[in-house]
Amino acid sequence: MSSLTGHCMNTVVFAGDNEQAILDHFNKMEEHTPPFLSIMVYDNALHFDSRWIPPIRSLSEIAEQFDVSYKIDFRVPYEDRGTYTYTCLQQQPLSPQADLLRAFINAAENPEQLAEKETYLTRHILAQSLDLHELEVLSYLTGKKYNEFRINGIKNDQDDNRKIGR
Repeated sequence: MSSLTGHCMNTVVFAGDNEQAILDHFNKMEEHTPPFLSIMVYDNALHFDSRWIPPIRSLSEIAEQFDVSYKIDFRVPYEDRGTYTYTCLQQQPLSPQADLLRAFINAAENPEQLAEKETYLTRHILAQSLDLHELEVLSYLTGKKYNEFRINGIKNDQDDNRKIGR
């Protein structure tokens, strides 16, 4: 692992059924595959450098492809604080009823279906049948799903406008 000026040192631990598959994926990458620099896989963790800050978006996209969660510890250059931590909640273990709600949220194919699933979530909130961690994970996933629908709607509108303009 290099300690180049202006480079952030990162250590990532993955969790989920595909943990080994994602480690194999990074192990097959070239040593310098931007935004990941000086890539090494050892001790069941991914170690790499990045410029200034960790590439959370790129890392999250790959983690979502492999359907795994991850925790990244990183050291930012010229920061006195030491190590920072970021955790991706993609595959956090949940109680059976919270896991069922997660499956409902992930299966929603449009905003209307998601709103229906959100009603179930609200019932569980009112009944206090989920702990705060589970509520956080499910709220995050619901918001993320709404954003996916919004982005897909914008893309479809742009495609329709291009077809009309021709």
